[in-house]
Amino acid sequence: MTASIRSKYDWESELGGGQEPDAVDVRSLKARLRESAGKGASRGKAGREPVTSVAKVESDRARKNSRVKGTRAELDVAEMFSRWCGEVVRRTPGSGGWSSAKFGVTADLVCPNKRFPFHVEVKHREGWTLDDLVTGARREHDKSITQWWRQCVESCPKTVDDANRIDTRGRVLLKKEPLLVFRRNRQPWLVMMRRHNPLAVHVDVAVFELPYVDAPSVAVMRLDVFLDLEPVPRGLKNHRRDW
Repeated sequence: MTASIRSKYDWESELGGGQEPDAVDVRSLKARLRESAGKGASRGKAGREPVTSVAKVESDRARKNSRVKGTRAELDVAEMFSRWCGEVVRRTPGSGGWSSAKFGVTADLVCPNKRFPFHVEVKHREGWTLDDLVTGARREHDKSITQWWRQCVESCPKTVDDANRIDTRGRVLLKKEPLLVFRRNRQPWLVMMRRHNPLAVHVDVAVFELPYVDAPSVAVMRLDVFLDLEPVPRGLKNHRRDW
């Protein structure tokens, strides 16, 4: 009995003022969570203890991993387009964020040669399905290919004002050709383009009609096949006269 009482008093004095061991463990856990989340201890307006949870740490880590994954994907696709055209194609700083700074860059990739013909958006994500192009049921969802294509077309620089941006064939008049490049983990890169591209008649192309977007007729094929068949325009280093 005396030994048990003495041991209780011993840990009470060590923890300072009779605090329960569980309470100390909780404070220690919160401190470790704050450190792993990269957040310093801070108090709210009411001077309350900071609230740190495992869910928040996991959420912060997931966002960081998503940014790293997106950056790696854009660098990968930029290298593929560089090999295709022979020019320097880079990931846009801030992933297209230059447009807000009035630099005129609205795509995920940028090439200093103005002859580069494409406006490229890159998506490396899970959760999408080609069924979205058929049913249109998730066309407003942020993981829908339809929504990505709409964003790609709308962010592409226009050649004329919005009042006269459709030609006689119903095509949007754009300065560059919009390309949506997308994939899942461990799957090849796919590319979506407007159907009037000559490669849309290729045997390995799937064609879809999207009546609820500005560029309704689209074609989807593998990106590596597209780059093997697409002629390099004049003015780019890899242009060949026999194309």
